[in-house]
Amino acid sequence: MSDEPDSPGPVGGRLVSGAIVFYGLMSIAAVAWLRSRDREPWIAQIALGEHGIFAAAAAGLGAGVLLALAMQLVAGRSAKFRECEAKIAGAIGPIGEARLILLTLAASVGEEMFFRVAVQDAVGLPLAVVIYTVLNSGPGFLAWAPVAAVGAAIFGGLIAVGAGLLAAATAHAVAMYLSLRRITSS
Repeated sequence: MSDEPDSPGPVGGRLVSGAIVFYGLMSIAAVAWLRSRDREPWIAQIALGEHGIFAAAAAGLGAGVLLALAMQLVAGRSAKFRECEAKIAGAIGPIGEARLILLTLAASVGEEMFFRVAVQDAVGLPLAVVIYTVLNSGPGFLAWAPVAAVGAAIFGGLIAVGAGLLAAATAHAVAMYLSLRRITSS
């Protein structure tokens, strides 16, 4: 962690504010979609998983660390992947620790609520992985597609095996935080 004050450039501040709104809307959309299908009670059922809070948190932490390490290994071997990371770092710009944590938490909770809770419940794990991968990669980010697919499979798999939303959101947050900290610090 840096001892410097949390003073990102104007892009970093606007990015985090926009992300909080965007991912908040994703969470609201997830709940509304579940409610429209009479599946809203499922949120409470999967929140902590079938194995308890400590197992969910541990599974999420372990999966997140492993995914972040895998991304670091891929970055060391793939110029195209490093280009994607450079574009992401450029879009985020300078960002302080507090804002990075807010961005990470907003994205993790919003995406997991929408993709793993609502989408996966509606279409199943395989199609949810495809949808997430397509929406998280595209022109200029095709090298990111395998990471998006593996991440979606891991996060969705945590839900599927009963580890719960806490595990999926924790894994997402840990992987995202560690990766963004690495690429925005270089």
